[in-house]
Amino acid sequence: MSKIKKISTMTLLMIPVGVAINFVAMNLIQPILQVVLGDSIGTILVGSICGPVAGGLVGLLSNVVNIVKSPIMVLYSINSILFGVIAGLLAKKGWAKSFPKTIISSVIYAVIGGGIGSFITYTLLGGEMGGNMANAVIGTPMVMAGAPVLLATEVGGIIFDLIDKIVVVIIVYLLIRALPNRFLAKLPMADYVMSKNKNDDNED
Repeated sequence: MSKIKKISTMTLLMIPVGVAINFVAMNLIQPILQVVLGDSIGTILVGSICGPVAGGLVGLLSNVVNIVKSPIMVLYSINSILFGVIAGLLAKKGWAKSFPKTIISSVIYAVIGGGIGSFITYTLLGGEMGGNMANAVIGTPMVMAGAPVLLATEVGGIIFDLIDKIVVVIIVYLLIRALPNRFLAKLPMADYVMSKNKNDDNED
């Protein structure tokens, strides 16, 4: 029972940490890099080390917090929830400990973020493209070349989201590898993310 309580407590502590990471990252990274949002770092991190449910909650709560800045964000909550859930499921398959698989996972996240997100935008605008950079750089030229609007929106969204997610998953991978095993051992996903070759400093 004590172990269950400890896991629950650590997970509850990590959820607001994940939300805070998302909020800070989005407000620091996006204004500088533009195509990199960084607003899913906390979601994927918590999903990887605390499990799918915790990751999904971080994604949902992050969108709720961002409503203050952009009310339309609530409509994209499904994307953020899926990021956290997928992160937990992939971690259980050992992907969080493999750098090559970490990079591959960015494609999955990009399809969710860029694909589903673009479809939501397309639907909300009544079949028109949104005024974002992805559509300006990729979508509009595709439409001018004769491609359907939805296809152009999807392609642009996925490509631009892939850039964001490659950066995000690398940051998450490095964060997990930087966390000491003695800390990771207290989390629900310890067996899936701990590195057996890593020796903690000052370990007794």
